[in-house]
Amino acid sequence: MLNDKWTWNTSFLSAGEKLKEFIIVVIGIFPLTPNTQEQDLKYYDEERDEKYFPNVIETSVGVERSMFAFLVDAYHEAKGGRADQSDKEQEVVLKLPKKLAPVKVIVLPLVKKEENLIEKAQRIFEDLKQDFHCQYDERGSVGKRYRRADETGVLYAVTVDFDTLEDDTVTIRWRDSMEQIRVPVEELKQVLNDLIEDEVEFEQAGPKVS
Repeated sequence: MLNDKWTWNTSFLSAGEKLKEFIIVVIGIFPLTPNTQEQDLKYYDEERDEKYFPNVIETSVGVERSMFAFLVDAYHEAKGGRADQSDKEQEVVLKLPKKLAPVKVIVLPLVKKEENLIEKAQRIFEDLKQDFHCQYDERGSVGKRYRRADETGVLYAVTVDFDTLEDDTVTIRWRDSMEQIRVPVEELKQVLNDLIEDEVEFEQAGPKVS
């Protein structure tokens, strides 16, 4: 609604279905009227046969404000941590929508000291980065690496463990639920693509890891 300050309040629903508001500034005739003392700046409408001052609607919905709204909406704090037996005072998760998350996949070897796991994880990472914006991390415990990925909004964590060396399968962890499924490495690209494009539900993409 237009108010006495020449602004409109408009609303939209963000990805998290939370009401957000932006301000649309309406620049009316005031910036133009001082100039009319020397020249006629009115626009002549031939169809309506009348003159009037053109009005401009200047929206404040730029890239920066939109991105800030998405970040605020995606930021979640879990008091006491998200795991059942967590000893954390607080965990942060950046639940960015899949289309906006800058990093889609992170590849994690289960432990750093096992060279076979490192080599396998690096090969998988090199293969995945041809199709996805992904990262590789081997610093610290795998639990801490999951937390770091959650804080930066990474969608899926691919973990290479000792079972990978035996049957060439890996686990995929979904950021929002922390649930994991197991898939063959040869199907990994297709499964990740289907998940990112919302062509399959996470629970249906592979056997759940208990």
